Amino acid sequence: MPVGELVIISAGVHVDIADDIPAGALLVNTPDVLKNFGKYQELIQAARPGFKMQDSGGYQIFLKENKAGIQMTFNDDEEFCMTSKKFNIGPRHVVDLARRIVPDIVVALDFPISKLTGDAEQRFEFFRKLPFNKRWALKTSELMIQRGLDTNKLFIPVQCYNVPQFEIFYRLIAGCAFGGMSMPVRNLKLNAILEFLLKMHEHGLTRVHLLGTTAAKTITLSAYMARHFFQWISLDSTTWRLAADNKKYLASADLRALNVGQKDPIDRSTVITCQCNWCRYYQNFGSIIDMESRLKSGFLYRHNFMATQRFARNAYVRAGSAASLVEFVDCNFHNRSIANETINVVRKAEQFIRNIGGTTDAGSRCMVV
Repeated sequence: MPVGELVIISAGVHVDIADDIPAGALLVNTPDVLKNFGKYQELIQAARPGFKMQDSGGYQIFLKENKAGIQMTFNDDEEFCMTSKKFNIGPRHVVDLARRIVPDIVVALDFPISKLTGDAEQRFEFFRKLPFNKRWALKTSELMIQRGLDTNKLFIPVQCYNVPQFEIFYRLIAGCAFGGMSMPVRNLKLNAILEFLLKMHEHGLTRVHLLGTTAAKTITLSAYMARHFFQWISLDSTTWRLAADNKKYLASADLRALNVGQKDPIDRSTVITCQCNWCRYYQNFGSIIDMESRLKSGFLYRHNFMATQRFARNAYVRAGSAASLVEFVDCNFHNRSIANETINVVRKAEQFIRNIGGTTDAGSRCMVV
């Protein structure tokens, strides 16, 4: 059974902090790069990442879909456009940029599904977006072949609410040349993520990217799946930066957000146990609470980034067995409900292994960058 890497890809990095954050793997967004290529070049020069992932622009489509006053089109024959009045993007724009910046992963253009709860509403939304997602997956792959690009670098986004819908989508893109799948998780609980991952594993997929999450429970599950099922699982999120913007400190033990703002902060006398390069000079949270706002944000950017790195490394090390990972969760997760949810899902993954006859973790490694 293939075993591989757990990779944390940095999203939301900006030039001002790129020198201090070791963003060895960096996610960039197609519309942002196309709109301001000079800013992208500045970021790459400052961060000097060893690995680049190019997201497609589906998130911008998601944001603009129901926004009044914006004309949204998907015309490959027109130039890319992103203004307050018009947004035009197509597979050609994604592939042409990939040819220019040479990413290690490029995500095909996708039309994100909305967060809905009713079965009928979900079914309608899935089938409404399905023709776009099928066509764009196939077209992106076709254009990459035409341009002489390696389709093994192409990840196809999964815009589905459940596994039966995934099976429909997977059948429709039969013949598409690609190297992995990207799955946004904003609509999914942890148990559903596991179901998708197991189904992808059954189909022989070896590389998966979980888009828009670095929650502790998702990293923990991903660590286990990377050690026992896949050659590659990566995750990205701007959580570390958004938490800092809101004056939240991510606890290194389980990435829970602690308020260090001036209003209703964590107890000032609480001892800081993190020993990252940014925390080791402080004994308690009072020192952080009293920081000037701009300095506090800079401190939190750097600590939150390092805390996410450290948590992923520790989870990966403990994921050699389900028992070890369960002990890790029991010892580190402050929220008992989240801990139990995580433990139950890890044990389900372990049961799957037992049912198919075991696995090995020889040769596995963690690339948290």
